[in-house]
Amino acid sequence: MSDVSIDGTSIAEGKVKPEWIDVNGHMNVAWYVLIFDLAVDDLWAEFGITDEYIKETNGSTFAVECHITYQTELLEDDPYIVT
Repeated sequence: MSDVSIDGTSIAEGKVKPEWIDVNGHMNVAWYVLIFDLAVDDLWAEFGITDEYIKETNGSTFAVECHITYQTELLEDDPYIVT
């Protein structure tokens, strides 16, 4: 993933990896969730919520619910943006 930028709309960008492609030829739903989760970890770090902070304060965040919407299928090497 690229560097996080909190001054714009994008918090993570990348390209779909070959191993993320399912038998239907597009990115499997599990990878959408992972990409979002990793992007949020990077975003929290920008605000100082790091592994060290969590250990020191015994406080953290977590996703209770996740909604995925598909604007179009993602194929191998397609770019993606987490906003």
